[in-house]
Formats: sequence, C-alpha cells, structure tokens
Amino acid sequence: MIEFRNLKADEIDLFPKIVKENGCMLLLYKDARCDMNILDETVGGLNWKRSHQLINNNLFCEVSIYDKDKKEWVSKQDVGVESFTEKIKGQASDGFKRSCFNWGIGRELYTSPFIWISLNSSETYKYKTSVKLDKKVKFEVSHIKTVDGRIVELSIKDQNNKQRFNWIKKQPLDPAKVKALYTLATKKGLVDVDVKKGIKTHYNATSTKDLTLSQFNNMMKRLKKLEDKGDKKWKLKELNLKTV
Repeated sequence: MIEFRNLKADEIDLFPKIVKENGCMLLLYKDARCDMNILDETVGGLNWKRSHQLINNNLFCEVSIYDKDKKEWVSKQDVGVESFTEKIKGQASDGFKRSCFNWGIGRELYTSPFIWISLNSSETYKYKTSVKLDKKVKFEVSHIKTVDGRIVELSIKDQNNKQRFNWIKKQPLDPAKVKALYTLATKKGLVDVDVKKGIKTHYNATSTKDLTLSQFNNMMKRLKKLEDKGDKKWKLKELNLKTV
C-alpha cells in the first residue's frame, strides 16, 4: 500500500466560502500542482499517469499508479466539477484532485475544523448585493499538525504576518494521568467532590476528562502545594490557590 505524506502548510490554499461584514469562513484546499509534485516525489514521475473520460456528459479523471510487485497499473477515478471561469479545464483539474484524494493525497483536509476569521470594516467591501474581501487581504496557513490522518493543530496568518486563527484539537487526557491526579488528591486528603470543585473553580470544567494537558499539569502543581493530609484549612478554600 502506498502511503503519501501529509500536506505542508505552504501547500495548502484557503478559499473564502462565506464573506460577511464582520468575518469570513475559510475552506482548506489543494491545487493540482501540489498533487503532481507529491506523486512525483512518492512514486516517481514515470510511475503514474492520468486520463480523462466523458461519461453521461460528466468529465471523469483516472489516476493510475504502477505497482512494481504486481507489475500492473492500479487506477482510481472520480468526477470533476466545473469552475466558474473555465468549464472544461476546471472539470479536468477538479477530477484530478478528487482522484488524488481517493489515493490519499491531502485527505486530512476533510478533517479541518470550522474556520471563521473576524474582519474589520477596512477588509471588506460591498459589491452589488454581496460582501467581498478586499484584494489586499490575504490569508495563508502558517502551521498545521496532523495525527493519524486528522488535523489536530491549525494556524492562519494574514498578509501582515499577524495570526488570525489558531486552533488546537482537544485531546482526551490519558487515563494514567487522571489516576495520578486522584492518587495525589487522596494523599492530600481530598475526596472526589473537592477535586471537582477545584476543576470547576480554576478551569470551568466539570470533570478531569475536560482538562487539557497544560491544565492537568497546573492542577498537579496546585495539589503539590497543598499542605499534608490532616490540615483542613486549605480544604475549606476548595483549592482556591493563586495560579502557579
């Protein structure tokens, strides 16, 4: 099975799907040149090919890769959607990109979070009945991280190199860490309700499952600063310590 690497930040483009006066929704996408480069890089320029076929007035693209072990071409096909500017060329390019998605190139883009960027009045203008982004406004992906084929971190900056969007997927806390937290809490004389009160007070969370890794580390520091079991004064404060 061929494994294609994940896309780099500078290989990902952004499309403003919705633009309003107060903000815009962006979509992640890749262009055909990106697919060509990754195919060349992974299987070699002479080991893949593309062809197009018109079926029921729809233009399909087939991307084939040569399997050296089986000594045969393996193909995957998808249909293209025409662009607003060039009908046939748009269908051909879109079909190619979709076929490459089938091979796994850039498939992580389907796991993108909802991207909404707030805008100020100077970044948009009205055109007839719609709102458009000013031509000087440019957005690009400045950072992306994937785990097991899914995007877990994403940052977007503007033409002034200012970060406008930053997202980190919340990862469930390791059960071993949760156990360690409760072990320390018990040692300090806390019961479950005390721990929940502390979590609610400092992190506005309902349970340890809602804590991020940094919050967990901070909570452990708070617990370690508590006095030994038997002193009840700190317990009455419900872990209301200063940030450590």
